[in-house]
Amino acid sequence: MKYIIKHHTEKGSQKRGLRDMNEDFKIVDIKNKIFIVADGMGGHNSPGIASSVASQYMYNKLVELKQNYNYFAKTMPYSEETILNQIKEYIESCNNFIFFGGDSSADTKETSTTLDTCLIIGNRAYFGHVGNGRIYKLNNEGILTQLSEEHVEYPETINERTPLRKRVLEIRKGLDSYIGMNPLDGILRVDTFSMDINVGEILWMETDGISHRISHSELEHVLNVCKSEEAFSTNLKDALNYAVANPSDIVEEYAIWKRLKDGQGIDIKKAKEILKNDDKTYIGIKRVT
Repeated sequence: MKYIIKHHTEKGSQKRGLRDMNEDFKIVDIKNKIFIVADGMGGHNSPGIASSVASQYMYNKLVELKQNYNYFAKTMPYSEETILNQIKEYIESCNNFIFFGGDSSADTKETSTTLDTCLIIGNRAYFGHVGNGRIYKLNNEGILTQLSEEHVEYPETINERTPLRKRVLEIRKGLDSYIGMNPLDGILRVDTFSMDINVGEILWMETDGISHRISHSELEHVLNVCKSEEAFSTNLKDALNYAVANPSDIVEEYAIWKRLKDGQGIDIKKAKEILKNDDKTYIGIKRVT
């Protein structure tokens, strides 16, 4: 099985002062097919440290899992449930590691981050998810499906809102689950799931620097435009950058929401500038054979 992997990360264009750094972190291990995206939370201490330390911690654990899977493949093969349970346990131990301060080389106390992990074994992908990063799958019919669910403190009436309004509210709300929570509170939420990847399909992982700029339908359009092997390899970054630089759906909805909330609207240009603050990171995984 052959996969094409495209990935990129960059700092938010409007960041200044103490936050003038990329607080996202990604790991791409093509050989072991391990992919990790983390977004350090800017309202907490040293978010860049949290995202990098959590990513490295999970990477080491997933390498160990892959090695154990290969070692026992013939004599005592791991079930899907075993793999997903192991990923959940690793994420929970990662949370403890971050909350209690990590190792001596990086003090992670009072830091926090989102975390999304993907381990591919054969034609099946195994995911772990905490926070508001997003994981998608584009099938061969060109339909984009969101696989992850954001862990956000939405109001009780959220189901009455449109998908765009829900995404705008997410921008202004805090997370109710993230790496760096007090494990004694018992409220860390870890989602794990798995699925097959068919030839021609695309898996997509992104931080909120993208999801807070372009809508589901806009991302679906970008990935369909770049769906061929050649376009995915050569045009994806430019196509996504264009969409992020020229968003319409979320920017317009954000401007409407501000007017309803404050009684005083903002123009589209101002809304675009506000939404440029977040760092942008993505990993795209396309199966070609």
